[in-house]
Amino acid sequence: MHTILILALGTALASFSLGGASTQGSTPEAKSFESLLQQGFDLHREQQYGRSIPLLEQARTLRPSDYRVNLLLGIDYLRSGQPAKSLTFLRCARSANTQDTVVLGYLAEVYSFLEEFDQAAEALHTATLTSEAWSQTSMSLVHFYLHRFRALAQELRSTRPGLAYAYRLQALALRARGDPGEREVLLQVQALWPELPGLYSALGHLALAQGQFEQAKTWFAKARLLSPDDLDLLGGEAVLAVHFRN
Repeated sequence: MHTILILALGTALASFSLGGASTQGSTPEAKSFESLLQQGFDLHREQQYGRSIPLLEQARTLRPSDYRVNLLLGIDYLRSGQPAKSLTFLRCARSANTQDTVVLGYLAEVYSFLEEFDQAAEALHTATLTSEAWSQTSMSLVHFYLHRFRALAQELRSTRPGLAYAYRLQALALRARGDPGEREVLLQVQALWPELPGLYSALGHLALAQGQFEQAKTWFAKARLLSPDDLDLLGGEAVLAVHFRN
């Protein structure tokens, strides 16, 4: 699933109102547009998107750049399971009113559906910087990142190389806090992907830290076969050279 709940930004248009909208005069075209928009909005609130969309599409033919009609169409197409189609309208709404943050929440949701996660994060980050409801939009951004990390972790662990990378990251975290469990995790990495770059130099440095210089020499020799330009390898070999006075 790639949906993100962005209620903090839009609250499902609870604050969206048509009552204060300018009709740009009382011409027949303006009255027709406002009538279609109001009918579409009423159906939108009832979640009757199959009926609201045709009316809103008609209204948009009269005013293609109107913020309100583009926002409603973007939301209704999104809620109808057509995120790619909704993107066009949400972008138009964003262009029509760059000061409003409501549309950013829906843009983030669409981008997440389309797996364009960098764009989704950017939309939420922009909303966090510009929204008056700073704490709420910040929480939306945090939820987004947590969702992405969970999804990435699941994808990462679905293959042997991916699982090896996951264990490698775990080993780095263990090293940072001096946990002796690092060695066992690195050996799990070796079992999954023996050719993982940097693995043997990491094992070599761990052996050095434990005073196991012969074992470190063995690990660094393997590292040299795989990655002779590895800076960690070169540093480890320098330590060994001093120890053995070579």
